Amino acid sequence: MSLTVLIAPLVLAVPATLAGDASAARAAAADLVLEGIAAAAETSAAARRMGLLERAAEEAASSLGPARAAEVLRAQVTAARWRALRDEQAAARWLEQALRTTADDLDFTPVREAEMPAGFPDPTPVLEIELKQYPAYRMARAESHGLGGGFWTLFRHIESHQIAMTAPVEMTYAGAEAPREQRMAFLYGSRDLGETGTDGEVVVLDVEPAWVVSLGCRGRMTRSRVAEARTELERWIAANAAWEVAGPLRSMGYNSPMVPAARSAFEVQLPVRRVDARDAARPQHEPAPGVSMGD
Repeated sequence: MSLTVLIAPLVLAVPATLAGDASAARAAAADLVLEGIAAAAETSAAARRMGLLERAAEEAASSLGPARAAEVLRAQVTAARWRALRDEQAAARWLEQALRTTADDLDFTPVREAEMPAGFPDPTPVLEIELKQYPAYRMARAESHGLGGGFWTLFRHIESHQIAMTAPVEMTYAGAEAPREQRMAFLYGSRDLGETGTDGEVVVLDVEPAWVVSLGCRGRMTRSRVAEARTELERWIAANAAWEVAGPLRSMGYNSPMVPAARSAFEVQLPVRRVDARDAARPQHEPAPGVSMGD
């Protein structure tokens, strides 16, 4: 059974103080889940274990309010109940593992290997879908030939120009069905660094401020996970009619392969714009189809 969850309400990036409160709430919810798992381990009765796990999940979900993670917890309980119709012991084991993974997601803190570009928003919390704005920034971009294919081209560029490595690394994708890596970009720490233009296979360009809808993820960034995240983001946009897609799918990766998968963070994002902003950019008087405006 799929655990895909649709969260319709708009979620905006929040100030640092509120983000700190949200982080504390997530950690507290993780503790509730782990306490329930510990209590369930004290009994071998499948029905009793299921009840304890379900109660812990609901208490944690209630404490999180409208967060997407709350819906993930409730979806896991629903999926376990369906499994219990076939095998209650197996369902209890499955639910325990699913809840443990979610607790780890809730208590996750990204490993910070490099500074972020000036003015960048914090990474979106794991499991959450967030609408946030990026400032203008400068990036060095290269064509990607397979997963991570542009890395060394970009690394040689920043090394030769004495540009410090930052995080995240940006990847854009093409492909309507299965996303494939199209371009990789290293982001400059400031727009004051270097110059725009072409440097061999690398193009240095300035990116204008933009809104994105972003899903926070933990683990290795695979094509299948990017595809799953895109589906979630498209569902969010379908449920929030004030916004529409305004650019290609992209990911923001915060960690190198040297960081264990369980400690690695990335985001999958779709650039968006408000529908009324698009309409405002159109000419006020458009000719009807087939009617010439004349000279």
